[in-house]
Amino acid sequence: LYWRPDIARHEPFYPRWDAFPWQQDETALHHWQQGQTGVPIVDAGMRQLAQTGWMHNRVRMIVAMYLVKLLKIDWRQGERWFAQQLLDIDFASNNGGWQWCASTGVDAAPYFRIFNPHTQSQRFDPTGDYIRRWVPELASVPADAIHEPTQQLARHLGYARPLIDYKRARAETLEVFKKLWAASYELLAKNSQLEALSSQLSLGDIYAWTYAGCVQPVEPGYGERRFAGRGIWPRRGVCRPADEPQEFVDDRAQMHFLAGRRTMTGILLLLQIRSDLYLLLLQLMH
Repeated sequence: LYWRPDIARHEPFYPRWDAFPWQQDETALHHWQQGQTGVPIVDAGMRQLAQTGWMHNRVRMIVAMYLVKLLKIDWRQGERWFAQQLLDIDFASNNGGWQWCASTGVDAAPYFRIFNPHTQSQRFDPTGDYIRRWVPELASVPADAIHEPTQQLARHLGYARPLIDYKRARAETLEVFKKLWAASYELLAKNSQLEALSSQLSLGDIYAWTYAGCVQPVEPGYGERRFAGRGIWPRRGVCRPADEPQEFVDDRAQMHFLAGRRTMTGILLLLQIRSDLYLLLLQLMH
């Protein structure tokens, strides 16, 4: 949070994904919040959250990915709901978890990774005991049918109908993400100086820039002023290539600076722990 305060303002870690056309579907959001989606594992998790203020991390990922990548509802809506319901709420963990599921955050799941809630249910709750505990409508359903009950069975038991068709919703989401990915790469590829820049940068550098969404206008000399005097520089020895286009931020310099700061923080922490242990040992000796 210290070095990326923008996420505390509900902004995505990678700005380019903010162009995703999130659905403003209050009805679907309400069904998700109340555990009435028609997907047993999702409903079990959301009902457990409402009743106890907690749910297992695996279920948190399942219900989160269902909301953002299948219902296509903004991850910030889910983040806000979790913050209101969880007893163990931690802002950094909550924000990071939601952005991971939405593929907008640091070390996020690739955009094409979309959990199938039914197969997740079969894998992690094979007997259906977890579902039966929190979704009593399905208490009498055998294990081989409880993960994805037929509409006829659900209607007979008074259970909610599915809000979406999984395969269709997944295909729609992938299509949108592919277009956003192509647009961000095209923005980089169209630059007239890319050929000259490629002689100084590796393909991995260019890929990293595109993936991180670091294409944004900056004033000349931004990199030198931002990192001069820090004592931590990229291995190439410069903060910005001589002919780097003005539109590119030198994300490599920032990553080196942040990595160095994290390393120093870790060293100082270890020294402090070592000092505390030494003082404790002296006290025990006396």
